[in-house]
Amino acid sequence: MPGPIVDDPSHVLDVACGTGLLTQHLQGEVTAIDQSSAMVEIAAARLPNDGTRNSVYKRVFAASALADEHGGGEIVHEGGWFVVVAA
Repeated sequence: MPGPIVDDPSHVLDVACGTGLLTQHLQGEVTAIDQSSAMVEIAAARLPNDGTRNSVYKRVFAASALADEHGGGEIVHEGGWFVVVAA
């Protein structure tokens, strides 16, 4: 697999991680989320989730809630699979 885009990634967020097939190759402290409980279960089993490097979560949220978490912002896209908020 090709190297990372940045030389020394410290934190990586993998949105819609699915089974974690690609997530397992990411460098740095990885947080992976997916809205499917089944996918999260597979990803969590695939990734070492020892609290020091990887965290896998199921998280479903509305775009307005995500914007509120970031202190406001513009909802750029809200779809069935992902949300984009410019904050």
